[in-house]
Amino acid sequence: MSQLQRFNDQEATSYLLMANYAYSDVASVTARFSSVDLEGEQQGDIIDGTKITLAHNYAFSDNLALCAEVSQADGDVVGQDAEVTSFAVELLFTF
Repeated sequence: MSQLQRFNDQEATSYLLMANYAYSDVASVTARFSSVDLEGEQQGDIIDGTKITLAHNYAFSDNLALCAEVSQADGDVVGQDAEVTSFAVELLFTF
């Protein structure tokens, strides 16, 4: 049984804010900020964290685009501090 399954009474709050700025017909920048707070009645905060992401999108054609992003997440997970930086590059083909 995981730590999160032990609580019968939990309260969760989360939100996401996002802004996108297209500076040309084929390129844009997106910024995202998200937060999550999960509390259990017996131990207080179980998960409390935030994540910031900055992404750049470039469209090569109507159905081929490249997205590169960097994210910084930090918070508290069951009493343990955590900080993670991640990078992603995506080539998106749509049809």
